[in-house]
Amino acid sequence: MGARENSLNSAIHVFKYGFALGFSAFGLAFFNREHPYSTGVISLTFFIAATFFLSVARIRLEDNEIKYRRWFHWHGVQYSEIRECGESWVFGYIRARKYAFPWGRIYFARPYSSYSLFGWDKEIISTIRAKTHAYKVLNKGLRRRYLLFEVHHLVLLIDVTSVGPRYETIPAKGKTESLPSLLFRSWQCAEEFLLEAGASRDDLDKARDSLRKMDVGLLETWS
Repeated sequence: MGARENSLNSAIHVFKYGFALGFSAFGLAFFNREHPYSTGVISLTFFIAATFFLSVARIRLEDNEIKYRRWFHWHGVQYSEIRECGESWVFGYIRARKYAFPWGRIYFARPYSSYSLFGWDKEIISTIRAKTHAYKVLNKGLRRRYLLFEVHHLVLLIDVTSVGPRYETIPAKGKTESLPSLLFRSWQCAEEFLLEAGASRDDLDKARDSLRKMDVGLLETWS
């Protein structure tokens, strides 16, 4: 067993089982039968936190999918089904197209970084992102481009996928062309639509920053 595997096992023992046991103990300690409602709410919060830590998974990267195990059985998620991969505190997480019970994301343990004394491994997240992008390119349906405008808190989304270099002569006065567009009452509504359309969280954040600075943004999605 290598140093990386030992580090991963240590992280699982501490942040999965250790934290879960600790929060469960706090939940039991806070509960008081004389004040069941007030102490019960606090205890329930600790038990929910314990459940979260117990749900942290161990993952294994395969050629075509990611295998993850929370308890006894291994499950698989295809790279083409992954919409987002990132880090949250000491954990990494994966958000797939299908809802992952119970948090919507699959949180997984990470070993210590090989390049930093106190940091956590980022290589596994970079690898997942690279493979996810590669599968989107190879197995993608259609790449779409959207032009975004924000006016008076409304977000206008124009599909400019069909706009581009063409082998045709365009007159000097230009050419009128109708493009599909959607108007959203808030950025949150537009964000939900774009996430469903295949946009990544990083690209959405960049588009949002561009909207704040210049009231216009460009975004590409893979459907």
